[in-house]
Amino acid sequence: MIKFLLDEHVAIAYETQIKRREHSLVVECVGVGSAPRKQSPDSEMLSYCETNELLLVTNNRASMPVHLAGHLV
Repeated sequence: MIKFLLDEHVAIAYETQIKRREHSLVVECVGVGSAPRKQSPDSEMLSYCETNELLLVTNNRASMPVHLAGHLV
């Protein structure tokens, strides 16, 4: 099963559209439920995604590439 985490840089409308097209997909949003809170550090979101087997969807081109490279090391 494919599972996504949408961060705060992605419009919440994506969650609605993804679920409308494919009900079996899991879509979590930063700041909702057990997902990381809004303005969480990038490293925290990456760890959450790894632990929960989620794919991160973000438009954060400023800092996420640096944190992703560090996380993969």
